[in-house]
Amino acid sequence: MLQFIFKVPILCASIFGLCGCKIPYYDAQAVRSSLHASPPTPKSITVDGRNFHYVETQKGEQDNLIVFIHGSPGGWEAYGDYLKDSSLKEKAQLISVDRLGFGLSEKNKPEESLKTHAKMIGTIIQSQNIKGVIVVGHSYGGPVASRLAMDYPDYIDGLILIAPSISPKHEVRRWYNELASWKIIRWALPNALDTSNQEILPLQNELKEMLP
Repeated sequence: MLQFIFKVPILCASIFGLCGCKIPYYDAQAVRSSLHASPPTPKSITVDGRNFHYVETQKGEQDNLIVFIHGSPGGWEAYGDYLKDSSLKEKAQLISVDRLGFGLSEKNKPEESLKTHAKMIGTIIQSQNIKGVIVVGHSYGGPVASRLAMDYPDYIDGLILIAPSISPKHEVRRWYNELASWKIIRWALPNALDTSNQEILPLQNELKEMLP
């Protein structure tokens, strides 16, 4: 009986992992190792008392900036292939962030507000003193990028949204999201998946606020 009790949350967690999240397809450690010849510079800032981590490459020959925002879960390493692309680095400075709740940006502390996510990244962009910034957002990073463009229109010149979780109609709370919010299931889930679910649960309402 005791074995069954322990197997139930693990089974539910497996279901959620398969159905509910876009699991990163990269190995973060392998990405960092692959960048050893020319690693990006780790940086951190504090905004409203919150610590935010990102990495950046040196400025390119042209005064351009590309900012990469990962999905849920994820980390700056999701864009490792771009960060080591020499032709791209010649044309622009590249920045890849750890969103709040992931990596070194207050890991395992979910942030539900898209506006807050955008503010962290917007503060970095403002500090670069470069206008005409291109922002790339994948999955959950898509609405963060869109919110960023809404709140910092004088800085953002374009968006590249890759499979963005952007439509309120489709970003509904599904049964496995609700299940994964139960305390016993949260206890069984890996921290990254729990953080992911906690930020996904309010996403539909966050997107509705952006519609006007």
